[in-house]
Amino acid sequence: MNKNTLLCFFAITLFLISFTDVKAQPFGGFIRYDGVDDELSTWASNVLQSNPGFTIEYWFRTCYDSIPNYQAILGNSNNIEINLVPGLSNDIHQLCAVSTNNTWTCHQDYQFPSDIEWHHVAVTYIHGWGQFDIYLDGIDQNISSNGNFNFSTSGLLHLGRTSYQTWLFDHFNGYMDELRISDTIRYTGSFTPSLNEFITDSHTKGLWHFNDSITTDSIPDYSGNNNHLFATGNPRIISFDSLVTQTNNTLSVSNTFDSYQWVDCSNNNLPITGETNQSFTPTFTGNYAVEIYEGTCPLITECYSVIITGSEEITNKESISIYPNPASNQLSIINTQFLIKEVNIVDVTGKTIKTFRKKMSNIKLDDLSPGIYFLKIRTEENTIIKKFIKE
Repeated sequence: MNKNTLLCFFAITLFLISFTDVKAQPFGGFIRYDGVDDELSTWASNVLQSNPGFTIEYWFRTCYDSIPNYQAILGNSNNIEINLVPGLSNDIHQLCAVSTNNTWTCHQDYQFPSDIEWHHVAVTYIHGWGQFDIYLDGIDQNISSNGNFNFSTSGLLHLGRTSYQTWLFDHFNGYMDELRISDTIRYTGSFTPSLNEFITDSHTKGLWHFNDSITTDSIPDYSGNNNHLFATGNPRIISFDSLVTQTNNTLSVSNTFDSYQWVDCSNNNLPITGETNQSFTPTFTGNYAVEIYEGTCPLITECYSVIITGSEEITNKESISIYPNPASNQLSIINTQFLIKEVNIVDVTGKTIKTFRKKMSNIKLDDLSPGIYFLKIRTEENTIIKKFIKE
């Protein structure tokens, strides 16, 4: 099939669907493809069989709000590819296959927004009907027209790149988690994807969790069939569960990435000003995460709770109190014991808004925007934190 003929398949009628993100984070570990030269491979004949059919399913996440280029999820040079194609308003998941008369046919079943979220994809081939079906997050919309395909495959099945349309499709730039290939049709209608790791059974030809470190350029197959994946380029397995370590009050990213931005989970993941290092020590009790970048690919970790104790933060000291709370124009400090040396008004990002270095009992709030703030009161003995709301 020439390029012009192939492009006509891309111009078929687009179907708009809606769906709900069903998985917020990966299962343990996942693999990162850099979109340049990262790929995995195994022998296609060991995992793909045409009779009675097969199912290929995986979780994936792109790096973009809108895919900028044609990308290949997987491919075998003799007969099958799964690709991502930029669309007019949303992007398209596409399956292409070679029929027995050597015609390259593409089936575009779903378009979806590249929302930098995890999504489940399942592709089935029904041998008796010669039909493909693609499910996105368990939603089925339409099945392909009948064809005559022969999946007596040879060569390698590549993950992360095309092996046929190299002039059109680039390497995949994103994440993949949980890949299973089966010699049966696991889905015949819309379904709810399981939020557990895939399991192996008598129909499983290959199962990869991506939880293990790449050892001697190999990723283990958990189907029991020893169809291990061989890595080229530098695909990277990231352990999500141990991505951040916590030592006392300090949070640290265990792997090295290109950039970091710590955020406040309790305030809609608002970035914390100036906290762009690999480690972060909060000054206030709260829940925190970090958004990391590898190239242009963002990833946000789960939230970690940090409780500040001792002289670093005292929130219930009876000798100092504030009122009214919430406050409109003025906040009063009642102090019966300590000599106050400094008072700071701090916003939820940790940024100091105002500083007072003389004895004060009343603080004007007229120029503060409504919201949540902290009064950080430094005495000769300790620092006392009081949370207040500006109406």
